[in-house]
Amino acid sequence: MSFVRDLSLSAVVAGFVTVLVGFASAAAIVFQAASAVGASAAQVGSWMLVLGLGMGLTGIVLSLRYRVPVVIAWSTPGAALLVTSAAGLSIEEASGAFLLSAALITLVGFSGWFERAIGNGLARATGQENQREAALVTFLVTASGVALAGIGSAFWGLVAGVATLGILRAGHRPRPSR
Repeated sequence: MSFVRDLSLSAVVAGFVTVLVGFASAAAIVFQAASAVGASAAQVGSWMLVLGLGMGLTGIVLSLRYRVPVVIAWSTPGAALLVTSAAGLSIEEASGAFLLSAALITLVGFSGWFERAIGNGLARATGQENQREAALVTFLVTASGVALAGIGSAFWGLVAGVATLGILRAGHRPRPSR
């Protein structure tokens, strides 16, 4: 059996460290989100248990199915959004909104809508090798939702993309011969 053959102390330790870092890095945000909706200590404990079991079981099933290590993580930006926008909602309302959002994201993912809407445009933007990095930087900064000085991510994505393109082009200029 390949599972027994592939099982080693280093694989177990690597998996444990990956899960520990992934879980602990966003746990504080999840606790703040739970606090923002007025969750009791028992509800927070239940929330963390379900999150941990769901991520763990999904990761195990997908890893065994596809025969590669798969780590499932929660949506840290989603939890951060819950912290900032859920004030005044009950835990039931916030949980319902979170589940509806998850269902819609899943529907869009399985339907192929996201791939057609974003993937084709991103593929065209990254099709030119000399502009690929700048296009990816523009996309990632814009998608991050970062806002600085009250200016939204679309602007900062363009700034980062143009700066990246300028840096890359400056590095590829032929030097004048002497």
